[in-house]
Amino acid sequence: LVRHIDGKVPSIVTFPNVSPLSHPVPAGDGAYAFIDTAGDLVLWGTEANQEIGRLSGINALPDGRIVRSEDGHLRPWLALYAGAFVESRRCFLGDCTEASRLLVLEVHPQLGTIDIMADVQLEGDDFFEGISPMFLPDDSVVATLSNPTDGASVRMYNPNGGFEISKSDFANGWRHQLFYNDFGTSANPLPYFVDLYGPHSDQRKEMQFTSISSPV
Repeated sequence: LVRHIDGKVPSIVTFPNVSPLSHPVPAGDGAYAFIDTAGDLVLWGTEANQEIGRLSGINALPDGRIVRSEDGHLRPWLALYAGAFVESRRCFLGDCTEASRLLVLEVHPQLGTIDIMADVQLEGDDFFEGISPMFLPDDSVVATLSNPTDGASVRMYNPNGGFEISKSDFANGWRHQLFYNDFGTSANPLPYFVDLYGPHSDQRKEMQFTSISSPV
């Protein structure tokens, strides 16, 4: 991780036992959050240069990306995939590890605590596709839910409590959320969530635009 502070030379920041397939993210108040090699979420204070908090036993996705929302919050909210397990039936491109859990967190570096705001745990053959969920501008969280039988479905969750706001129908194939953007103007906003459908399929490949002001 390269850190740049105004007026100073950029520096490379390293922490012990970071998963080699992931990377740290700023978590507010000079702290960083990262997934370690044991699958825990670690909160690291740069001033003291030591661990100041930990969420153990979550079995975070080894190559997962921690995403952040800073929309009007005192400190960033974090979201990541956990509950990692091996799903051999979906072993594409050599990656057989999937996630069965979605966490939304609020960290308190001064106290060294991590609060779980939402904890979505899937059952049966369901799992979360990809390496990270996505925050939308209203702080709702978008994730792709898959299973080997039905295919993929985009789900939208409330960040406080994790209850499901809306969902798309299941469709055969794979869906990968890419980004969101307002394609309109201030007078006529057109906020859309964009995802790619069937990127590994020989039959169907589509880029889909879905209004995030209406259910997905």
